[in-house]
Amino acid sequence: IPVASPQLAAVAIDARTGEVLGSVGGFGNKYHPFDRAFDARRTLGSTLKPFVYLAALERWGWDADTVLPGDLRQRFRGQNGRPWIPAEPHPLPEDEPFTVEAALVHSLNRPAVGVLHRLGLDAFLYRWEAWGGPDVPMEDLSVALGTPSLSPAQLAGLYAIFAGGAAVRPTLVRSVVDREGSPVD
Repeated sequence: IPVASPQLAAVAIDARTGEVLGSVGGFGNKYHPFDRAFDARRTLGSTLKPFVYLAALERWGWDADTVLPGDLRQRFRGQNGRPWIPAEPHPLPEDEPFTVEAALVHSLNRPAVGVLHRLGLDAFLYRWEAWGGPDVPMEDLSVALGTPSLSPAQLAGLYAIFAGGAAVRPTLVRSVVDREGSPVD
């Protein structure tokens, strides 16, 4: 069996229908039949942050230009009640206000955790379920940093919210027809 090179997964869907327009789940299945596009579960990381902010936009009427409250950059209670300060990829200016857009563009961690803290995990989970999010463990504020795991296909279906207004289920088969073109049940 040849040694596998690094691989990727990608799924393109029609955001209105969920029809899969294309997917790549690996470079072949002769030796490695695992389809990373539909079967792999990976932590979401920062791809989950837009959903945290969407919940805030829906609950409080925020928009991209809303300046985030300054007290969102704080310490949180982590596991076992210990203080937790989420790390940032680069230092945050303490006196500069951030808009929702800036927090998303720069993928800021503490504001995302702060928004989730202010929303409450239960309220976020309620919105997640209403959007059609899959049932995945979401137990603490680290959710804002993308600790849940989904497949690329599941994530593409959820991201349809931003393009089409609702989550969709990725669909590979539109219909089955016989040789005369009549639908088969």
